[in-house]
Amino acid sequence: MKSKNNAKVPWSISDIIIVFLLIFLSAAIIFLFLKSTSSDEAAVFSLFSIFYSLYTLAVIYLWLKIRYKISLKDLGIKVGKYKIRNQFVLGVLVALCYLFILWICPFWHEIAFHQVSGFRKSLVVIIGTLFTMTGFSTFILTPVGEEILLRGFLYRYLRKKMGLLLGLFIQSSIASIMHFSSLLGYLEIGHVFGYLSYIFFFNIIVAMLYEFSESLYSSIFCHAVFNYILFLY
Repeated sequence: MKSKNNAKVPWSISDIIIVFLLIFLSAAIIFLFLKSTSSDEAAVFSLFSIFYSLYTLAVIYLWLKIRYKISLKDLGIKVGKYKIRNQFVLGVLVALCYLFILWICPFWHEIAFHQVSGFRKSLVVIIGTLFTMTGFSTFILTPVGEEILLRGFLYRYLRKKMGLLLGLFIQSSIASIMHFSSLLGYLEIGHVFGYLSYIFFFNIIVAMLYEFSESLYSSIFCHAVFNYILFLY
């Protein structure tokens, strides 16, 4: 499968390692600092998510801008093969289809939708969540930051150097490991495997959206809807 996404990838594996180290070491420092200044876990999580997402974007952009004069457009923030409204529809439909699969599969349903009271929340709460600090981070900053980092930066390199299948597998494996902190509430081995497996396949899906549309917009929309629905639960 030919794709314009891997037409120009000037950065190297050393750039990827350095950027990831900068992001995660700094993230650990930011988290420990916020944890030491507040006992409110919800507030710490919200602030950390915002700082982490903004810092991720800043590190990738500045590193590639300074070293290779690369813009966000070169990382996939562009129209691509389809108009943005079409990518929005595509991203939303793919997210809903995957969520439906998680819903009907007993193995994944118990893990993904672990609080059955989700959609019993009022319409005001459901819509209002979008305008909270946590909502802004979860539905906007996190999808944008992770898609640029994992698809625009990491996957494009892997796709160029290793091919489609291996690139998909490695980037999805790394994405699953990155989300390992979310497993703290899942102590059973079955839950750990189930969570990692549905995160793994989700990252395969959004990478294929990027591959298909030649733009990060569709994968960002898909990621945002996916996060939003699961957050309500």
